Amino acid sequence: LTAFCVRVFHQATFQEWESFLFIDPKVISKAVRWLLKQQSFEGAFCETTTYPYDRKMNLTSSRIKDPVKYRNISLTAHVLITLVEVSDLSGELGAEVVRAKRGAQRYLEKMLHSIRDSKDPYEIAIVAYALTLVNSVDGEAAFNALDSKMKEAAGLRYWGREPVPPPAIRIDSNRPHLLPRLPLKYDALNVETTAYALLTHIKRQAVIQREIVHWLNAHRSTDHGWASTQDSIVAMQALMEFAIESRLRDVIDVTVTVEVPSLAGFSRSIHVDENNFSRLQKIEIPRAFGTVVVKAQGSGAALVQLSVDYNVDWQHLITPPPVPAFHLDVRASYSGRNSSHLTIHSCQSWTLQSESRTSGMAVLEVSLPTGYIIEQHELHGYVRSHRVRNLREARFREGEIVFFFEHLDIAPICVTFTVQRWFPVANMTRYLPVKVYDYYAPGKYPISSRGFLKRN
Repeated sequence: LTAFCVRVFHQATFQEWESFLFIDPKVISKAVRWLLKQQSFEGAFCETTTYPYDRKMNLTSSRIKDPVKYRNISLTAHVLITLVEVSDLSGELGAEVVRAKRGAQRYLEKMLHSIRDSKDPYEIAIVAYALTLVNSVDGEAAFNALDSKMKEAAGLRYWGREPVPPPAIRIDSNRPHLLPRLPLKYDALNVETTAYALLTHIKRQAVIQREIVHWLNAHRSTDHGWASTQDSIVAMQALMEFAIESRLRDVIDVTVTVEVPSLAGFSRSIHVDENNFSRLQKIEIPRAFGTVVVKAQGSGAALVQLSVDYNVDWQHLITPPPVPAFHLDVRASYSGRNSSHLTIHSCQSWTLQSESRTSGMAVLEVSLPTGYIIEQHELHGYVRSHRVRNLREARFREGEIVFFFEHLDIAPICVTFTVQRWFPVANMTRYLPVKVYDYYAPGKYPISSRGFLKRN
């Protein structure tokens, strides 16, 4: 996590931005010094906690009779990428970074043979990118191993632990209709792996790039990101690198027309050129129903995405998770005058013991009835009281409370809190969703359990 924050801070450090976003260089330097202290004598970087937030950074070795359970290969590659990006540090610290990079490079080169046959392509993807950045002599071998794990679906190229079906299309009246994409088991992992593979292909000027870009764009979520934070940042970096290298800005001149046959006379057009290509343009479709027809003319590339929001009250209508990984038990009771106080008791636990003994960083989202709130300082006090095991943070947002746990295990961890009604609202739904998921793998365990707070 520290390495990732250093990378993001360094990327956001621009002199032109300092009036709006200033990042003290001392913060980056102190974080880099702390990272260097975590390097072993053989060059690997090791986690400082027994339960890492992001478990893919500490994958278990699958080699037969391997006496070492954790090789920290992906974590070492992750830190090496960060050290390459902050190579502009000067003085004694800069010299220490250079030595640390050489050590990490040698370690990855030594361990390359042990991940070539791994079932999970994430390690080889991030290692191939790291070795490519440092111009390693083994970079070509890592790239070839990466390409050997490439998968294809409907002309799109990607990397994943399991095959990913292509975007679903239904033919109606001889016209293709693109259907919504359902969550898959390894969404976040597949996106980040494919993004690192694309970065490697771009750095090595490989032929196959556009097919990878199309796959990444096809897996965006409706909020313009992907499955989670980390995979979204890496995917966005890869797409920006592709846009720069392919010089898309120089040739873009596209007109997109959106028509809705169910709404008589509804037709809207958007023009994208070099002056506005980075600006998000939206079209609101009132009373949307049925087919939406999108037509494009011109040159270049533009991304069109359809987002539909709707409410579901019934449990059997909820899209089930691909893998049940959590157990969730939620209870609610009303008290006070006209049910002005709502006390919620939620217990959650990790059940996918075949995968690991604990989850990564887990998130519990509890929806609240409209008009009910809780003061943020109450949540801060609840966390600081340490009454709840592994609870690290709690936030109140409009309409929901979010709890962050260091990890969940097989023993239930329960939270109890009371919200108060500040604004009376009539005709509210009787069902309020509650969900728990792994922060770094919501694609693998999306909305793994969802309960409903039923109002009396």
